[in-house]
Amino acid sequence: MFQQPGLNTSYETLIKQTFNKKYWSYRRRGPFGGTAGQLPYTQMEANFSMFFGLAIQMYEATLVSDDSPFDNATFDTDTLPTDLGDSVRRGVIAFEELHCNACHSGPVLTSNAIHTNAQMLENDSQAFGLNVDQSGVDGVAINRNIVNYDLANGSMFFDTGFTNTGVQDPNTDLGVGGIDDFGNPLSFSAQYAESLAGTANAIIDIEAGISDIKTCNFQTFFASNRVLPAFLTTNFFSLTDGIVADPNGNANCYNAESEAFIPTHAAAVAELANSSSKKMAFATQAAFKVPSLRNVELTGPYMHNGSMATLEEVIEFYARGGNFNNEFTHEFVVGIGQLGGTDPVEDAAAIQKRADLVAFLKSLTDDRVRYERAPFDHPELTIPHGHVGDHVAVTNGNSLDASLAVDGSLTLNAVGSNGRATPISTFEQLLTP
Repeated sequence: MFQQPGLNTSYETLIKQTFNKKYWSYRRRGPFGGTAGQLPYTQMEANFSMFFGLAIQMYEATLVSDDSPFDNATFDTDTLPTDLGDSVRRGVIAFEELHCNACHSGPVLTSNAIHTNAQMLENDSQAFGLNVDQSGVDGVAINRNIVNYDLANGSMFFDTGFTNTGVQDPNTDLGVGGIDDFGNPLSFSAQYAESLAGTANAIIDIEAGISDIKTCNFQTFFASNRVLPAFLTTNFFSLTDGIVADPNGNANCYNAESEAFIPTHAAAVAELANSSSKKMAFATQAAFKVPSLRNVELTGPYMHNGSMATLEEVIEFYARGGNFNNEFTHEFVVGIGQLGGTDPVEDAAAIQKRADLVAFLKSLTDDRVRYERAPFDHPELTIPHGHVGDHVAVTNGNSLDASLAVDGSLTLNAVGSNGRATPISTFEQLLTP
């Protein structure tokens, strides 16, 4: 058999060339990894998952997709593209008018890129336009705002970059409102609230910056030392409840007029125990991470549960205000109702606006990704791919247990730096018989 192109080296050599020797040079073996009939691990073997993980992380950091038609367009003084056609231009306008950019903001087109967006906003508070949520300032992990148009519900905490769009019933699809296998809340908001109540070790995700949150960066204030009108005392902490100055202060807050106070531990405990609380209410139920829109043409099926096959279906979903109307749905879903038309005959302008939005979204596809050109090329990859069998039955005989199905695999052929001759298929194309 002819040799194929590849690396003429070993993992051991690569590790020694790349990582500090203190992580791999210790030769003595301890008890770690030792099982019957097998030697314990060396230090290099024990640390292999760290080497592999860091290597993959550094490699993936080089995969910056910034060469789409929209990236290379010429823009006028209104920051609208002038050379991508009228439909794309109208799509950009609709994207902003409908506040899609409230969630899909910044260079990565997602509010979940908190630190990246924060750096831009620190340099220019209007970097993303007047209508864009600026909650990324200072890398804020959570925010507090009116999440729907029912003002009677007051403000709610939500995790920056996670939204409830009404895809599923929030009672059966909790999203970031759920807990992990150890009973810890997935939501940064819940961890912050528990820390306000004085719960020991409440903040699990330490690196998220939850302990550094400043209440003056919330979009609606949290606690006030002023005498509040009676109708506001149910929604905000006041002197009567018990408040203290926010220990994180109010320096560099984007909203200089916001008040920097937090409830006392006792006040926070009381509200967390109040099932109808509007002072410590959360909009984290059924909230999922906002994805990037870069190369979205190629990333179907869509939504967190893969329930939509095409971009057109996604836009129709927003046009009808989601699938499940619930009190935790974030406000922007309601605003996109302009995408709908009259019933039963849809308005021509609304239909055109949907088409324009799709045209804009497709202008975000980088041809290097579409054709898997460098740096998006790859060696031959064999990946798990279900089990041997068909849609009716699988074949037993797994090496772990003969009663289990045999694992299937899929081999992706190597693609060189020049890429493929034909583009990768979209999910919609894959569905076509």
